[in-house]
Amino acid sequence: EKQKEKENKKENKKEKKKEKQQQVLYPDIEGNSDLVNPLQNEQNDCKEIVEFWDSNGFGFTNVNAKQQLLSWLDDSTFVQPKEMILKAMNIACANNKRRLSFVMGILKNWENESLLTIEEIDSYHENQKQVLKHRQTTQTFPAGRAIPVGFVLDLTAGEE
Repeated sequence: EKQKEKENKKENKKEKKKEKQQQVLYPDIEGNSDLVNPLQNEQNDCKEIVEFWDSNGFGFTNVNAKQQLLSWLDDSTFVQPKEMILKAMNIACANNKRRLSFVMGILKNWENESLLTIEEIDSYHENQKQVLKHRQTTQTFPAGRAIPVGFVLDLTAGEE
């Protein structure tokens, strides 16, 4: 009996040692809020984008367009691709242009301008608004020749 107890203790020690090794190699993701499962995050991002697409009139049946849009999650240089895609879709909705080409154009423009975060986009658009306001306040000149103030157009002049 004593030998059985010793064997059980050895087995328990071995099991505990294995569990510790397992915890080091594979930490408890559910119990640790610092670690997040990247696959789960990606699935949630895809779900959120597709739900926005469907609920805002971009077209339920356009699976190809949804796949092209979701490819931006992996292939873009954006810091937060999900937020960027959703922002582009919001802009498309605001302009009543619920098409993939419009959303893709927005995303490509942002990449070309090296706008990789939401904050950069917001500050860029604020600067653009200020430039437009400045242009509107500058004096505008009419096209064509200036007509003298006292000029009166007489269509019958020169006829007898």
